[in-house]
Amino acid sequence: MEDIFCQYDKIKEDVLYKSQNFLVKVGLGLITPGHVLLVTKKHYGSFADLPDHLEEEFRSVKGSLADKIAEAFSIPFLIECGNCGTVAHAHIHFIPKSGDGYEISNIIREMVLPSGLPYHLLSRQEQKKRYSPGEKYVGLEDDGVYCVIDRGHSPEWWKQIEYRRFFTEVKGVKAVRSWSKLTASEKTVDERKREITKQMLRF
Repeated sequence: MEDIFCQYDKIKEDVLYKSQNFLVKVGLGLITPGHVLLVTKKHYGSFADLPDHLEEEFRSVKGSLADKIAEAFSIPFLIECGNCGTVAHAHIHFIPKSGDGYEISNIIREMVLPSGLPYHLLSRQEQKKRYSPGEKYVGLEDDGVYCVIDRGHSPEWWKQIEYRRFFTEVKGVKAVRSWSKLTASEKTVDERKREITKQMLRF
């Protein structure tokens, strides 16, 4: 099934960088300037489904992107909703840990542990072995530690670890609860965040 990330002509104005198999784009409802997405060009449901021959390129692009965000904004944490996000296409959010009105020391300590959900500290290779194609998980990376949450008890367990709720309810960031339901004034603020991101994040 074709999703918005498969339709390059519809997102090309927000694309900041392209490698052979990945692209970096600015989304909607940004938490703060510098919040961007790393997306696979080819359709995969999650990064756990990524073929082994793309791993080296993925590591290179991911590392370079994190460095550029750190230089232009602040060190980012990474979060992926594997097969359970609002767009059913592999993408990772890179979100600066210091932004408009908030500071994060460590996202795993601040968001994952209080959720009470079971989690696993895994390497990329262990993650790929653990998850079947189409299986739901939430993966986070901070300070070099990769953490995966899966198989919660409720049907929509991943909503307990939803990063937009965390920023809204815990960090008090306004107008970021839903990227698809922004008011006219919120869209104006968001567009400014998007413009700053495009201006400052250079490749």
